Amino acid sequence: MLFDTGSCEFWIPSTQCHTKRCVTHSRYTKSSTFKNYNNAKMAIQYLSGKVEGDMCLETIGLGDLIVPNQVIGIAREVEIPLLDEVIWDGILGLAYPNKNLRNKGISPLFDNIINQNLLKKRGEKNQFAYYLGWDKGAFTFGGADMRFKKNMDEEFKWAPISEKNYWTITLLDIKKYKPQQVL
Repeated sequence: MLFDTGSCEFWIPSTQCHTKRCVTHSRYTKSSTFKNYNNAKMAIQYLSGKVEGDMCLETIGLGDLIVPNQVIGIAREVEIPLLDEVIWDGILGLAYPNKNLRNKGISPLFDNIINQNLLKKRGEKNQFAYYLGWDKGAFTFGGADMRFKKNMDEEFKWAPISEKNYWTITLLDIKKYKPQQVL
């Protein structure tokens, strides 16, 4: 999945999508937890293309974190050429909910995790974190994976949200990191 902080939609191509863009990736097929979501349709227009399909309720597994009753889009049509350039099996949007989803009563995945207290029940925080390294990266729910801290010169710092719109933060300082050359 492409973890996307710039959108709040969650969709995956279905087995009904037969284009090359879909068949070269994992595609959704109904599971035992599938439920139709009010016969709702998905039609997302991105700057780079569009996605269309049906909406359903599913139980989602993120490692050992199980999220029941998540609304997801099941794409029959994916017209986003940019996605041909990346390894992806759909988009998992992590942005704040947009007006369209709110009007349909749909919570983005992370909001659903918070509303069901799934992380707090495990003793974790309602946070997610990215680690972006030169040769690998990681994404964690429940806080930051501090095993990656050894790669940083300074103390790890949280960036508070300054505006609840696309995870806007206020930058106080930027430092350029130059990796040591290995001989």
